[in-house]
Amino acid sequence: MVFFNRFNLPRLKTWTARRVRAVSKSLTQLCGRHRTRLVGIAYFAISVVLGFAAFTLSREEAIEYWERTFLPSERVIHFALGSRGLIPATEGYHSQKALRSLPSSLDEKGSFWLNTDPVWVAVFLPSDKDFGIHAVAYCHDCKNFPRNWQPMGIGWRAMDKVIEQIDKGLRHRKDVKRVLLPKFQDDPREIVY
Repeated sequence: MVFFNRFNLPRLKTWTARRVRAVSKSLTQLCGRHRTRLVGIAYFAISVVLGFAAFTLSREEAIEYWERTFLPSERVIHFALGSRGLIPATEGYHSQKALRSLPSSLDEKGSFWLNTDPVWVAVFLPSDKDFGIHAVAYCHDCKNFPRNWQPMGIGWRAMDKVIEQIDKGLRHRKDVKRVLLPKFQDDPREIVY
């Protein structure tokens, strides 16, 4: 007890209480004088945060809308997959059997499905004749049927993912690499200085 009396705690307590009251009073006076400025600054900060959030959301929605509206055409898909050695499964039996093994028999237009073990790609494309959707199957070896389909997404990003997965899978297979992936993969028409 002698130790605590030495610091004179009651006097320290009253001094601390006075300092707290003085600081709170000065803050109240400051807020009273500059209240409109502080409220304006707070509203400005809140509006900047909300504006940034709205910009981010609207940008993401606009990109998603563009991707769903402007899908890669059938010719682009045919050329991109053909450059990887995939051909459309034209024989009805192979195409029907492959498409029946899809987990979803009807999907959104522009959606891509991939099977990597025997390389198969299924694409749901809009039909020009009846405004419906039809599926097109592409295969590397059409005699081996797909087992495990994976949804890759919709539109250009999905096509990029499919091509990336096909390239990664073909690089591991040495026999296919020599035939399908030449050493010079750049565009031969490109002019290099």
